[in-house]
Amino acid sequence: MKGFDWRQENFQRGAIVAGVLLLIALLVHGIYGSDGLVTLYRKRREYKTLSQQIQQLKQENLELQKEVQNLRSNPATIERYAREELHMARHNEIIYMLPQKKPSSGDAALNHAAFKP
Repeated sequence: MKGFDWRQENFQRGAIVAGVLLLIALLVHGIYGSDGLVTLYRKRREYKTLSQQIQQLKQENLELQKEVQNLRSNPATIERYAREELHMARHNEIIYMLPQKKPSSGDAALNHAAFKP
């Protein structure tokens, strides 16, 4: 009975094939795995998108804070808001309001057809 010889050609080939397969598996995992390059790039894009949204929300927040400050202290802003949003009028003023309902596409076609000569 022969002993196991590390120098046998079949063992060396098997070890090389196993090493190459292990290297390929590690590369694939490094690229496509849960913490791989593809995930990293996706997270970077998501981070940029969220950062832009945060900046937009901060800007909107600043504008709303200015509007609130104006509503608290600026009489012209208070009057504009009262007139536009609350439909309030000064003494002896009359407000005419047109209907806000827009006809749907089917209603517009029926109305148009009804007025043909």
